[in-house]
Amino acid sequence: MNLKKHDSSLLNPDFKNKVHPVRINEKGHVHFVTTSCCQRKPFFDSFEIRKIVLHSIDHIRNKKEFFVFGYVIMPEHAHFLLAAKQEQPISKIVGALKWYVSINVLKAFREKGVEENKLWQERFYDFNIFTQEKLIEKLTYCHQNPVVRRLVNSPGQWPHSSFRNYEIDDDKVFRVDRWWEYWEA
Repeated sequence: MNLKKHDSSLLNPDFKNKVHPVRINEKGHVHFVTTSCCQRKPFFDSFEIRKIVLHSIDHIRNKKEFFVFGYVIMPEHAHFLLAAKQEQPISKIVGALKWYVSINVLKAFREKGVEENKLWQERFYDFNIFTQEKLIEKLTYCHQNPVVRRLVNSPGQWPHSSFRNYEIDDDKVFRVDRWWEYWEA
């Protein structure tokens, strides 16, 4: 089935649950994922914690075998452009990612005397991307998010997004998979 819309509720006109749409896992689709901190608390408001988040994602990406084409870590939420390397649902990838990030961030909190038991909200938002144009649009959205929120004046000033990876080929903070290599395969 070749859908031209991302909203899975369009598959079935009787499908009323717009809050929790069915996830579509089609081979080759990139997923724009948004996940938020529990109660929208700014758990990622420090450079150190955002660094732990990215290190954790890098570790679990190698174990669960998925691509990360873009990202932004904001104080209370994160956006990712992800794709599975093998046949696996995006919910399994995001579940593993959230689980491993939680372990490491909550451990860092405990070491600082901060008692938190839950890092993430239960669900996540997933938008299927099947064109290069939409992928670039969502990547730009990630990079502009800190500017729109007035955390920085330009995307290059926010160290925890993939902007610098693409703009100046800088993978020092976090290595992203280049989307054009995936799309050509």
